[in-house]
Amino acid sequence: MRSSSWCFVGDVAKAIVNVLDLDAANGQIYELAGPGVYTLAELVRFAGATIGKHSHIVKLPESLGRL
Repeated sequence: MRSSSWCFVGDVAKAIVNVLDLDAANGQIYELAGPGVYTLAELVRFAGATIGKHSHIVKLPESLGRL
């Protein structure tokens, strides 16, 4: 199962704006993801728990999910 590191898009946009005019930032690489790595199923469970709802997760073969 694939996992990803997630972050708020507003934080990424703010980071980009903050370095646009910095000569020292030219050519640099910045890690702009959150500290945790989560699967989509973990995020769905977290969101459901946060709002007090249970979601039934149906696992599909990766090939079917790419259609």
